Amino acid sequence: MVSQLWQGHQVLHEVAVYAVEPKALALPVDVFPRVQVAKKNHTLEVTLSSTQLVKDLCLDFNVPGNWSNNFFDLLPGRPVTVVFTPNRKLPSEDELHLLHLNALLGVE
Repeated sequence: MVSQLWQGHQVLHEVAVYAVEPKALALPVDVFPRVQVAKKNHTLEVTLSSTQLVKDLCLDFNVPGNWSNNFFDLLPGRPVTVVFTPNRKLPSEDELHLLHLNALLGVE
């Protein structure tokens, strides 16, 4: 279930709510989210999507910087775009690492 906080006609925040502990979820192991990276000035815009739940997704470029959002659930059919602002030079797209709970708790 997704809970949303609205102000007028705009969603301010949303969060996925589960009726069980994460370890009780039947998470798929072989999850490969679609990733698109676009350079915008001195930032990288990362858009992710998946056909399956990706639980507790954490993004890492292995360089110091700030994410507009990190450590979230990527829900099926609901793309998410986040912005990475590095402290120094822009990392390359292939330096992006995706870490998620599916890899630890998933079922085959």
